Amino acid sequence: DQFVFFFDWQAEDGRLPDLLTARGPDWGMTKPPISGWALRAMRARNPEFAAPERLRAVYEPMARQVRFWVD
Repeated sequence: DQFVFFFDWQAEDGRLPDLLTARGPDWGMTKPPISGWALRAMRARNPEFAAPERLRAVYEPMARQVRFWVD
């Protein structure tokens, strides 16, 4: 849940907010695309993160974030 939390607030263009407050997302900055690195580290420690249904759930949001940074 903590891994996908910011993806729940992802902008249409793929950006992730830098900060979430009681008033909502702060778009002054944005998160860099390190989620692939983080997911790989979590998979190395817990094979449940490699389950196909988990990977399908995060693939598109992660891909949109990377496309935002590449574009």
